[in-house]
Amino acid sequence: MSIARTFKVLLFTVAATAVASAGDKVDPAKLKDKLTIEPGKKLVVQFQQSGNALTDPKEVKNPTEKPPTPTFDFRKMGDNLILVTKNPFAQDMQFRALARVKGRKDYFETSIVPVKSGLLGLELWQDPIEELVLFDFKLTDAD
Repeated sequence: MSIARTFKVLLFTVAATAVASAGDKVDPAKLKDKLTIEPGKKLVVQFQQSGNALTDPKEVKNPTEKPPTPTFDFRKMGDNLILVTKNPFAQDMQFRALARVKGRKDYFETSIVPVKSGLLGLELWQDPIEELVLFDFKLTDAD
């Protein structure tokens, strides 16, 4: 007897754009519950969940099934940078991101599309980003 399995993967690719003007100064040092990631890095993260809020992110080496453990993979693809986010939660996950480009000390906020439950989310940049600061993690109901 064979059991047929169906896997569904829905990928969204979005060219992210800055949502803060060049003169805006955002200080990631003042942010709570944040993750910092550079190109070429992959983070496997567990959060404390309180209602829909995801707090106290901790990078883990050997994730367990419970609690759900999202991954954030920031990589170079050709001339672009891409952030691949895996959402293992039963709800959509959203978060915000600050970016710092090569040769700059300041950060600007960039748009991030919510990642659907159980799927991968893709964000794409052509800017020479050296670091992303991810923060304000929460779960939301599907639209």
